[in-house]
Amino acid sequence: GGKQAASGSARWRVPTSMNDSISIWLFRDERADDPYLRVFERAGFEARCISVFELQAMDTLPILTESVSAVAVTSQRSIDALLNNESLFRSLHSDVHSIPWYCVGEATRTAARELGVSVTAHAPGTATALAYALIADDKASVLHIAGRSHRPELAEVLQVAGTRVITQIVYELTERKPTEILSLQRADWAAFFSPRGVQIAHKLTDLDWSSIRKAAIGPTTASTLDQLGWTPDAIAIKPTPTHLFESLSRTLTL
Repeated sequence: GGKQAASGSARWRVPTSMNDSISIWLFRDERADDPYLRVFERAGFEARCISVFELQAMDTLPILTESVSAVAVTSQRSIDALLNNESLFRSLHSDVHSIPWYCVGEATRTAARELGVSVTAHAPGTATALAYALIADDKASVLHIAGRSHRPELAEVLQVAGTRVITQIVYELTERKPTEILSLQRADWAAFFSPRGVQIAHKLTDLDWSSIRKAAIGPTTASTLDQLGWTPDAIAIKPTPTHLFESLSRTLTL
């Protein structure tokens, strides 16, 4: 997105003093003590989370009693669904408290601990990294807790290694059109955290998106921005609050 940033920079507001804050919409669910809000607000940004999904937990599941070596969690929303529905959590497995849990990301690990389970390991960033951690620990069978729409990498890597994978769907997401942003003062930046989040925002055609710079949490989300004609102006090297902030900061100091 360098060319667009260079040729169109006159359209974008840049800070004129240390007290001139930049505003950013973060297209994600807001968490308690949200790490993304915290990073941007500490840097003087006016930051707001914009939810584009509504989480619907599944009903109670048939209790799984067959032996599994580990539980794998690739989305914090899976933990949210379990925290919001105790009977769903209890129905996951007859030995749910004694099985080691493996999580993608620090936030998911922290949330999982609220369930009172034993979190053995977490992998930064990707389901693929989590799969390799499970393989390294020689886990023969894995219960993967996931949403209705989830990426296939964890199961693919584990199955190639000969690991049995049982996938249990605990939630689904429905789209939420964030029409409240139409009544807000237009932000300087919009940061996107998933391809579907980009697609939902793109449907808000009443908003002049041309003067809003766009950031992506990673390459998959950046690719969706490109496909829809929204060239990303910043792409985080890793999917963390600090890396997202640094990717924006580099464009402001060019």
